[in-house]
Amino acid sequence: MRISLAQFTVLSSLRSLGPLRPRDLSRKILSTSGNVTQVVSRLEADGLVVRSRSEDDRRVVIVTITEKGLRTIEELLPAFFRAVEKEFGVFTDQDLDTYATLSRKLGLGKFVSFLAASNPLTTVIPSWAQRVTDVTDGLITISWKGGPEEIGPTEQMEAVVRGEVDGAFIATSWYESLAREMQAMSLSEHTPWDERENGYFEFFSARHAKLGLVYLGRWLTNLPFFIWTDRPVRTPSELKGLRLRTRTGHADCFLRELGAEPVSVDPGGVKQALEAGEVSGFLFPLVGVAEEGWADHVKYIIDHGFYASQNATIIMNPKSWAKLTANQQRTVIEATADFERQIDSTFKQMQKLERRKLKAMGVEFVRFTPEDSLAYTSLSQDSVWRFLEAQVPELMPEIRRLSQRK
Repeated sequence: MRISLAQFTVLSSLRSLGPLRPRDLSRKILSTSGNVTQVVSRLEADGLVVRSRSEDDRRVVIVTITEKGLRTIEELLPAFFRAVEKEFGVFTDQDLDTYATLSRKLGLGKFVSFLAASNPLTTVIPSWAQRVTDVTDGLITISWKGGPEEIGPTEQMEAVVRGEVDGAFIATSWYESLAREMQAMSLSEHTPWDERENGYFEFFSARHAKLGLVYLGRWLTNLPFFIWTDRPVRTPSELKGLRLRTRTGHADCFLRELGAEPVSVDPGGVKQALEAGEVSGFLFPLVGVAEEGWADHVKYIIDHGFYASQNATIIMNPKSWAKLTANQQRTVIEATADFERQIDSTFKQMQKLERRKLKAMGVEFVRFTPEDSLAYTSLSQDSVWRFLEAQVPELMPEIRRLSQRK
Protein backbone atom coordinates (compact mmCIF):
# COMPACT_ATOMS: atom_id res chain seq x y z
CA MET A 1 0.00 0.00 0.00
CA ARG A 2 1.36 3.41 -0.97
CA ILE A 3 1.08 6.25 1.52
CA SER A 4 2.52 9.76 1.66
CA LEU A 5 5.45 10.79 3.83
CA ALA A 6 3.08 12.74 6.12
CA GLN A 7 0.85 9.66 6.48
CA PHE A 8 3.89 7.49 7.19
CA THR A 9 5.03 9.94 9.91
CA VAL A 10 1.61 9.98 11.57
CA LEU A 11 1.35 6.18 11.58
CA SER A 12 4.90 5.86 12.89
CA SER A 13 4.14 8.31 15.74
CA LEU A 14 0.96 6.47 16.70
CA ARG A 15 2.79 3.15 16.58
CA SER A 16 5.53 4.39 18.91
CA LEU A 17 3.57 6.64 21.29
CA GLY A 18 0.07 5.21 21.28
CA PRO A 19 -3.17 7.21 20.86
CA LEU A 20 -2.62 10.97 20.52
CA ARG A 21 -4.64 14.15 20.23
CA PRO A 22 -4.42 15.89 16.83
CA ARG A 23 -2.53 18.83 18.33
CA ASP A 24 -0.01 16.43 19.88
CA LEU A 25 0.45 14.86 16.46
CA SER A 26 1.03 18.27 14.87
CA ARG A 27 3.82 18.96 17.36
CA LYS A 28 5.35 15.54 16.82
CA ILE A 29 5.50 15.76 13.04
CA LEU A 30 6.20 19.52 12.94
CA SER A 31 3.11 20.28 10.89
CA THR A 32 0.11 22.57 11.18
CA SER A 33 -3.06 21.35 12.84
CA GLY A 34 -4.96 21.88 9.59
CA ASN A 35 -2.58 19.68 7.66
CA VAL A 36 -2.71 16.99 10.35
CA THR A 37 -6.50 17.00 10.16
CA GLN A 38 -6.36 16.36 6.41
CA VAL A 39 -3.79 13.58 6.81
CA VAL A 40 -5.76 11.89 9.60
CA SER A 41 -8.99 12.14 7.57
CA ARG A 42 -7.34 10.35 4.65
CA LEU A 43 -5.87 7.67 6.93
CA GLU A 44 -9.26 7.17 8.58
CA ALA A 45 -10.95 6.82 5.19
CA ASP A 46 -8.44 4.06 4.38
CA GLY A 47 -9.13 2.31 7.70
CA LEU A 48 -5.63 2.95 9.08
CA VAL A 49 -6.65 5.11 12.05
CA VAL A 50 -9.82 5.90 13.98
CA ARG A 51 -10.89 9.03 15.77
CA SER A 52 -12.84 8.84 19.03
CA ARG A 53 -13.79 10.97 22.02
CA SER A 54 -11.75 10.82 25.22
CA GLU A 55 -13.52 9.08 28.07
CA ASP A 56 -12.14 11.68 30.50
CA ASP A 57 -13.21 14.72 28.45
CA ARG A 58 -15.74 14.29 25.64
CA ARG A 59 -14.51 17.51 24.02
CA VAL A 60 -11.13 15.92 23.30
CA VAL A 61 -10.57 13.90 20.11
CA ILE A 62 -8.11 10.99 20.22
CA VAL A 63 -6.48 9.42 17.14
CA THR A 64 -5.66 5.69 17.40
CA ILE A 65 -3.91 3.42 14.93
CA THR A 66 -5.96 0.42 13.79
CA GLU A 67 -4.78 -3.15 13.29
CA LYS A 68 -4.69 -2.48 9.56
CA GLY A 69 -2.66 0.67 10.16
CA LEU A 70 -0.26 -1.22 12.40
CA ARG A 71 0.23 -3.92 9.75
CA THR A 72 0.80 -1.25 7.12
CA ILE A 73 3.49 0.63 9.03
CA GLU A 74 5.19 -2.61 10.06
CA GLU A 75 5.38 -3.65 6.40
CA LEU A 76 6.86 -0.29 5.39
CA LEU A 77 9.44 0.10 8.16
CA PRO A 78 12.05 -2.38 6.82
CA ALA A 79 12.25 -0.52 3.51
CA PHE A 80 12.41 2.77 5.39
CA PHE A 81 15.30 1.56 7.54
CA ARG A 82 17.15 0.28 4.45
CA ALA A 83 16.76 3.69 2.83
CA VAL A 84 18.05 5.45 5.93
CA GLU A 85 21.00 3.06 6.14
CA LYS A 86 21.84 3.74 2.50
CA GLU A 87 21.72 7.52 3.01
CA PHE A 88 23.95 7.29 6.07
CA GLY A 89 26.36 4.97 4.30
CA VAL A 90 28.45 7.96 3.16
CA PHE A 91 29.39 8.72 6.78
CA THR A 92 32.51 7.40 8.48
CA ASP A 93 32.31 5.84 11.94
CA GLN A 94 33.60 9.12 13.38
CA ASP A 95 30.90 11.03 11.48
CA LEU A 96 28.25 8.72 12.91
CA ASP A 97 29.58 9.16 16.44
CA THR A 98 29.42 12.94 16.01
CA TYR A 99 25.91 12.74 14.57
CA ALA A 100 24.76 10.52 17.44
CA THR A 101 26.16 12.97 19.97
CA LEU A 102 24.44 15.92 18.30
CA SER A 103 21.18 13.99 18.02
CA ARG A 104 21.21 13.24 21.74
CA LYS A 105 22.01 16.87 22.47
CA LEU A 106 19.19 18.18 20.31
CA GLY A 107 16.75 15.46 21.36
CA LEU A 108 16.71 16.22 25.09
CA GLY A 109 15.76 19.06 27.32
CA LYS A 110 12.37 20.46 26.29
CA PHE A 111 10.78 21.60 29.57
CA VAL A 112 7.72 23.63 30.57
CA SER A 113 6.63 25.21 33.86
CA PHE A 114 3.25 25.64 35.51
CA LEU A 115 4.09 29.27 36.33
CA ALA A 116 4.47 31.83 33.56
CA ALA A 117 7.92 32.96 32.48
CA SER A 118 7.08 36.42 33.84
CA ASN A 119 6.72 35.10 37.40
CA PRO A 120 9.85 35.81 39.51
CA LEU A 121 9.77 32.28 40.93
CA THR A 122 10.73 30.90 37.52
CA THR A 123 13.95 32.94 37.39
CA VAL A 124 15.79 29.99 38.94
CA ILE A 125 14.95 27.63 36.08
CA PRO A 126 17.74 28.87 33.75
CA SER A 127 20.29 28.32 36.52
CA TRP A 128 19.27 24.64 36.75
CA ALA A 129 19.42 24.33 32.98
CA GLN A 130 22.89 25.88 32.85
CA ARG A 131 24.12 23.69 35.69
CA VAL A 132 22.99 20.54 33.84
CA THR A 133 24.68 21.72 30.64
CA ASP A 134 27.91 22.50 32.49
CA VAL A 135 28.19 19.19 34.34
CA THR A 136 27.55 17.21 31.14
CA ASP A 137 30.11 19.22 29.14
CA GLY A 138 27.38 20.58 26.89
CA LEU A 139 25.98 17.22 25.84
CA ILE A 140 22.62 17.88 27.52
CA THR A 141 21.00 21.22 26.82
CA ILE A 142 17.75 22.25 28.47
CA SER A 143 15.27 24.26 26.44
CA TRP A 144 12.70 25.83 28.73
CA LYS A 145 9.81 26.40 26.34
CA GLY A 146 7.75 28.52 28.74
CA GLY A 147 4.81 28.20 31.07
CA PRO A 148 1.02 27.92 30.68
CA GLU A 149 1.19 29.83 27.42
CA GLU A 150 3.00 26.80 25.94
CA ILE A 151 1.00 23.99 27.58
CA GLY A 152 -1.76 24.51 30.15
CA PRO A 153 -0.87 23.55 33.75
CA THR A 154 -3.57 20.87 33.88
CA GLU A 155 -2.03 19.20 30.81
CA GLN A 156 1.65 19.42 31.68
CA MET A 157 1.97 16.24 33.70
CA GLU A 158 0.25 14.26 30.94
CA ALA A 159 2.48 15.95 28.35
CA VAL A 160 5.54 14.69 30.24
CA VAL A 161 4.17 11.15 30.54
CA ARG A 162 3.34 11.03 26.83
CA GLY A 163 6.70 12.49 25.80
CA GLU A 164 5.27 15.66 24.29
CA VAL A 165 7.90 17.44 26.37
CA ASP A 166 10.89 15.96 28.17
CA GLY A 167 10.08 17.40 31.56
CA ALA A 168 8.32 20.03 33.63
CA PHE A 169 8.79 22.37 36.55
CA ILE A 170 5.46 21.64 38.11
CA ALA A 171 3.70 21.27 41.47
CA THR A 172 2.18 18.08 42.83
CA SER A 173 -1.17 19.88 42.93
CA TRP A 174 -1.49 19.15 39.23
CA TYR A 175 -1.23 15.39 39.67
CA GLU A 176 -1.83 14.54 43.33
CA SER A 177 -5.38 13.44 42.48
CA LEU A 178 -3.70 10.40 40.88
CA ALA A 179 -1.54 9.71 43.93
CA ARG A 180 -2.82 11.25 47.17
CA GLU A 181 0.48 10.62 48.96
CA MET A 182 2.00 13.46 46.92
CA GLN A 183 0.25 15.89 49.29
CA ALA A 184 2.71 14.81 51.96
CA MET A 185 5.56 16.52 50.09
CA SER A 186 4.48 19.81 51.64
CA LEU A 187 4.77 18.37 55.16
CA SER A 188 8.42 17.35 55.14
CA GLU A 189 10.39 18.72 58.08
CA HIS A 190 13.69 18.11 56.29
CA THR A 191 15.69 20.14 53.81
CA PRO A 192 15.77 18.77 50.24
CA TRP A 193 19.39 17.70 50.72
CA ASP A 194 18.55 15.83 53.93
CA GLU A 195 15.71 14.11 52.04
CA ARG A 196 18.33 12.67 49.68
CA GLU A 197 20.11 11.07 52.65
CA ASN A 198 17.29 9.64 54.74
CA GLY A 199 15.35 7.65 52.14
CA TYR A 200 12.69 10.31 51.49
CA PHE A 201 13.93 11.04 47.97
CA GLU A 202 13.98 7.34 47.04
CA PHE A 203 10.47 6.81 48.41
CA PHE A 204 8.92 9.61 46.38
CA SER A 205 10.98 8.69 43.33
CA ALA A 206 9.31 5.28 43.47
CA ARG A 207 5.87 6.85 43.90
CA HIS A 208 6.47 9.08 40.87
CA ALA A 209 7.64 6.07 38.86
CA LYS A 210 4.20 4.50 39.38
CA LEU A 211 2.76 7.53 37.56
CA GLY A 212 5.18 7.15 34.67
CA LEU A 213 7.44 9.98 35.85
CA VAL A 214 11.06 10.41 36.86
CA TYR A 215 11.41 12.62 39.95
CA LEU A 216 14.59 14.74 39.88
CA GLY A 217 14.03 16.98 42.89
CA ARG A 218 12.48 20.22 44.07
CA TRP A 219 12.70 23.59 42.36
CA LEU A 220 10.99 25.81 44.95
CA THR A 221 12.33 25.51 48.50
CA ASN A 222 12.04 27.47 51.73
CA LEU A 223 9.04 29.37 50.35
CA PRO A 224 6.18 29.06 52.83
CA PHE A 225 2.60 29.75 51.78
CA PHE A 226 0.61 32.62 53.26
CA ILE A 227 -3.06 33.53 53.21
CA TRP A 228 -3.71 36.89 51.51
CA THR A 229 -7.05 38.67 51.92
CA ASP A 230 -8.85 41.82 50.78
CA ARG A 231 -9.92 42.59 54.35
CA PRO A 232 -8.28 42.60 57.78
CA VAL A 233 -8.35 39.24 59.57
CA ARG A 234 -7.31 39.47 63.21
CA THR A 235 -8.08 35.90 64.33
CA PRO A 236 -8.27 32.55 62.51
CA SER A 237 -12.02 32.41 63.16
CA GLU A 238 -12.51 35.50 60.95
CA LEU A 239 -11.48 33.41 57.93
CA LYS A 240 -14.70 31.44 58.24
CA GLY A 241 -16.89 31.83 55.17
CA LEU A 242 -14.27 33.55 53.01
CA ARG A 243 -13.83 32.28 49.47
CA LEU A 244 -10.08 31.86 48.95
CA ARG A 245 -8.28 30.81 45.80
CA THR A 246 -6.18 27.67 45.96
CA ARG A 247 -4.89 25.03 43.57
CA THR A 248 -3.58 22.49 46.03
CA GLY A 249 -5.28 19.59 47.75
CA HIS A 250 -3.36 20.09 50.98
CA ALA A 251 -4.43 23.75 51.15
CA ASP A 252 -8.02 22.71 50.56
CA CYS A 253 -7.86 20.54 53.69
CA PHE A 254 -6.53 23.45 55.73
CA LEU A 255 -9.09 25.97 54.47
CA ARG A 256 -12.03 23.68 55.04
CA GLU A 257 -11.02 23.07 58.65
CA LEU A 258 -10.68 26.84 59.08
CA GLY A 259 -14.25 27.17 57.80
CA ALA A 260 -13.17 28.97 54.63
CA GLU A 261 -14.23 27.91 51.13
CA PRO A 262 -11.42 26.83 48.77
CA VAL A 263 -11.90 27.89 45.15
CA SER A 264 -9.73 26.25 42.51
CA VAL A 265 -8.28 28.82 40.10
CA ASP A 266 -5.27 28.35 37.82
CA PRO A 267 -2.46 30.92 38.36
CA GLY A 268 -3.32 32.71 35.11
CA GLY A 269 -6.88 33.37 36.28
CA VAL A 270 -6.23 34.68 39.81
CA LYS A 271 -6.16 38.36 38.90
CA GLN A 272 -9.45 38.11 37.04
CA ALA A 273 -11.04 36.20 39.92
CA LEU A 274 -9.97 38.94 42.34
CA GLU A 275 -11.19 41.72 40.05
CA ALA A 276 -14.57 40.01 39.64
CA GLY A 277 -14.94 39.49 43.39
CA GLU A 278 -15.13 35.72 42.92
CA VAL A 279 -12.59 35.26 45.71
CA SER A 280 -11.61 37.37 48.72
CA GLY A 281 -7.99 36.28 48.66
CA PHE A 282 -5.66 33.41 47.91
CA LEU A 283 -2.85 31.19 49.16
CA PHE A 284 0.62 31.84 47.71
CA PRO A 285 4.21 32.51 48.78
CA LEU A 286 5.44 36.07 49.21
CA VAL A 287 7.34 36.16 45.93
CA GLY A 288 5.53 36.88 42.68
CA VAL A 289 2.30 38.41 43.98
CA ALA A 290 3.24 42.02 43.17
CA GLU A 291 4.51 41.20 39.68
CA GLU A 292 1.35 39.26 38.81
CA GLY A 293 -0.81 42.23 39.84
CA TRP A 294 -2.55 40.29 42.60
CA ALA A 295 -1.37 42.66 45.34
CA ASP A 296 -3.44 45.42 43.76
CA HIS A 297 -6.55 43.65 45.06
CA VAL A 298 -5.39 42.32 48.45
CA LYS A 299 -3.83 44.50 51.10
CA TYR A 300 -3.57 42.05 53.98
CA ILE A 301 -1.36 39.03 54.48
CA ILE A 302 -1.55 36.74 57.51
CA ASP A 303 2.11 36.67 58.49
CA HIS A 304 2.29 33.07 59.64
CA GLY A 305 3.72 30.84 56.91
CA PHE A 306 3.05 27.16 56.38
CA TYR A 307 4.06 24.40 53.90
CA ALA A 308 7.60 25.79 53.66
CA SER A 309 8.77 22.57 52.02
CA GLN A 310 6.83 23.50 48.88
CA ASN A 311 5.40 20.87 46.59
CA ALA A 312 7.12 22.07 43.41
CA THR A 313 8.89 19.23 41.62
CA ILE A 314 11.12 18.70 38.60
CA ILE A 315 9.78 15.72 36.70
CA MET A 316 10.93 14.02 33.52
CA ASN A 317 9.69 11.55 30.93
CA PRO A 318 11.17 8.05 31.53
CA LYS A 319 12.02 7.50 27.85
CA SER A 320 13.86 10.81 27.69
CA TRP A 321 15.63 9.92 30.92
CA ALA A 322 16.60 6.52 29.52
CA LYS A 323 18.44 8.22 26.65
CA LEU A 324 21.08 9.25 29.17
CA THR A 325 23.82 6.91 30.28
CA ALA A 326 23.88 5.81 33.91
CA ASN A 327 26.76 8.21 34.53
CA GLN A 328 24.86 11.10 32.93
CA GLN A 329 21.78 10.33 35.00
CA ARG A 330 23.85 10.35 38.16
CA THR A 331 25.45 13.64 37.12
CA VAL A 332 22.06 15.29 36.52
CA ILE A 333 20.77 14.12 39.92
CA GLU A 334 23.88 15.51 41.61
CA ALA A 335 23.51 18.80 39.73
CA THR A 336 19.88 19.03 40.87
CA ALA A 337 20.92 18.42 44.49
CA ASP A 338 23.43 21.28 44.23
CA PHE A 339 20.74 23.42 42.65
CA GLU A 340 18.40 22.80 45.61
CA ARG A 341 21.01 24.15 48.01
CA GLN A 342 21.64 27.18 45.82
CA ILE A 343 18.01 28.23 45.47
CA ASP A 344 17.36 27.84 49.19
CA SER A 345 19.48 30.90 49.90
CA THR A 346 18.23 32.61 46.73
CA PHE A 347 14.62 32.47 47.86
CA LYS A 348 15.49 33.62 51.38
CA GLN A 349 16.93 36.80 49.91
CA MET A 350 14.05 37.24 47.47
CA GLN A 351 11.53 37.06 50.32
CA LYS A 352 13.37 39.74 52.30
CA LEU A 353 13.27 42.08 49.32
CA GLU A 354 9.63 41.22 48.63
CA ARG A 355 8.58 42.11 52.18
CA ARG A 356 10.03 45.57 51.78
CA LYS A 357 8.36 46.00 48.40
CA LEU A 358 4.95 44.88 49.66
CA LYS A 359 5.09 47.13 52.72
CA ALA A 360 5.92 50.05 50.44
CA MET A 361 2.80 49.17 48.43
CA GLY A 362 0.69 49.41 51.57
CA VAL A 363 0.24 45.71 52.26
CA GLU A 364 -0.33 45.04 55.97
CA PHE A 365 1.35 42.01 57.56
CA VAL A 366 -1.15 40.72 60.14
CA ARG A 367 0.07 38.84 63.21
CA PHE A 368 -2.10 36.63 65.42
CA THR A 369 -1.64 36.18 69.15
CA PRO A 370 0.92 33.47 70.07
CA GLU A 371 -1.90 31.10 70.98
CA ASP A 372 -3.80 31.67 67.74
CA SER A 373 -0.58 31.47 65.72
CA LEU A 374 0.28 28.06 67.15
CA ALA A 375 -3.23 26.72 66.58
CA TYR A 376 -3.28 28.12 63.04
CA THR A 377 0.05 26.69 61.89
CA SER A 378 -0.57 23.37 63.65
CA LEU A 379 -3.91 23.05 61.87
CA SER A 380 -2.22 23.61 58.49
CA GLN A 381 -0.22 20.42 59.10
CA ASP A 382 -2.70 18.33 61.07
CA SER A 383 -5.53 18.81 58.57
CA VAL A 384 -3.42 17.27 55.79
CA TRP A 385 -2.16 14.42 57.97
CA ARG A 386 -5.76 13.53 58.81
CA PHE A 387 -6.69 13.59 55.13
CA LEU A 388 -3.78 11.34 54.20
CA GLU A 389 -4.55 8.89 57.00
CA ALA A 390 -7.98 8.45 55.43
CA GLN A 391 -6.75 8.27 51.83
CA VAL A 392 -3.53 6.21 51.98
CA PRO A 393 -3.41 4.60 55.43
CA GLU A 394 -1.08 1.83 54.24
CA LEU A 395 1.62 4.38 53.34
CA MET A 396 1.37 6.60 56.38
CA PRO A 397 3.82 4.85 58.76
CA GLU A 398 6.59 5.15 56.16
CA ILE A 399 5.66 8.70 55.13
CA ARG A 400 5.61 9.90 58.74
CA ARG A 401 8.93 8.19 59.46
CA LEU A 402 10.58 9.84 56.46
CA SER A 403 8.92 13.25 56.81
CA GLN A 404 9.17 14.02 60.52
CA ARG A 405 12.22 14.72 62.62
CA LYS A 406 12.84 12.37 65.49
